Amino acid sequence: MAGQLTENEIFNFCDYSAGYISLVLGRCALISLAVFGLALLLRGVFLKGCCFRRGMAWGLLLVAPFLGKLRVHYEMQLFAGMLGWWDVLCIEHWWIRHGYLAGVMLGAGLMWRRRRKLSGLVREMEKKTFCGQQVYLNELPVTPFSVGLLSPKIVLPRRMEQGFSEEELRFILLHEKVHIRSGHLWFYLAWDLCQVILWINPLFLLCRESFREDLEDICDRITIQSSGGAAKAYGEALLKCMKELDGRENKGAASFAKRQRYGLVRRRFKRIAGFEPYGRFRTRALGACGAAVLAGALVMVWAYSFPPYTEIREVILMDDFQGRKVILPDNRQLREAVSWDGSRVYIDCEAMDELLREHQFEGERFWLGIGGYTKIPSMGGGGSIVYVDYGEHGKELCIPYCNGEDKTAAALLKWIL
Repeated sequence: MAGQLTENEIFNFCDYSAGYISLVLGRCALISLAVFGLALLLRGVFLKGCCFRRGMAWGLLLVAPFLGKLRVHYEMQLFAGMLGWWDVLCIEHWWIRHGYLAGVMLGAGLMWRRRRKLSGLVREMEKKTFCGQQVYLNELPVTPFSVGLLSPKIVLPRRMEQGFSEEELRFILLHEKVHIRSGHLWFYLAWDLCQVILWINPLFLLCRESFREDLEDICDRITIQSSGGAAKAYGEALLKCMKELDGRENKGAASFAKRQRYGLVRRRFKRIAGFEPYGRFRTRALGACGAAVLAGALVMVWAYSFPPYTEIREVILMDDFQGRKVILPDNRQLREAVSWDGSRVYIDCEAMDELLREHQFEGERFWLGIGGYTKIPSMGGGGSIVYVDYGEHGKELCIPYCNGEDKTAAALLKWIL
């Protein structure tokens, strides 16, 4: 990589890793702009009439973090031209590659701190049982929310203890339980993780409210259906919750409604008022089909992407006198002439003579570049240079060489992403 920072192997390892990770994730972030466009088109045009299908459109974003190593990026000139500038920035400018990785680490730290702080606050809250459901009482007048992935907890503001009837509390608790059972807390985590690793894409921030709106719409429909279709009573409970609570910012978690824009609230209540029962089997089948499509897309992306690393089997032939350099492709002729292990190079002199004549190498001394690996085109590592004295050779040469590749560092680099 251009511009290694120091001669220290550890620093160079970190620099290479930062460059590779930033290059791949930066490509994913750029491609995710197009993925967002497709998701928004599906959501706003083709799937507009069904909240379940509209919500499924966001699942396309789960593919975005895996699109950075597609072969088509390098094999088609169109994509190479559109994304190649990012490769140049990462390879040539250390502050770009380290800055992107620093942004990922900062975002991850802030997300972890925010979630950890919220979980700590919830653990200190008083526990109480309403309608057979254990809840945590929040002294602040914020909207109800759910928190926790493996052990979900429902949090209600204390002022709802007196101001709401049992039926209204039942609606609110059912709403939060639907969020939990439907996996919405995991969906929010997936959104946060994508936003952290693809942080240069501003659409994760700009479209978060639309994502939240679709999840709330799904949750509203399931809650109404589960409660026996009482859309009017549910809407009244929701409206009372909005009116009596001040909606101050509640960081994290899926919640009823905060200080939303009038248009969002109006659309939500129109959908509640127009509720029509849906077929549970059909909806579950739709969800299963969506999951299958997503899994198939991920498998296809994996199949058409570069593997974690590819061993280099070509050999570089270098003239000791004229400075010529020829890349010998990996084929049967090369394998018959040259082979190697971790400490020795083996040369079949008869087959090597044929290769030398073919490439017009006349000297008796030359160099062979062997080994190494690539992760993506233009990024790789390893390899060794072997000096060959071809004078007075017999049938076969066995040349010891020192493999300078750091095995630990090479193993780590090979399996990054």
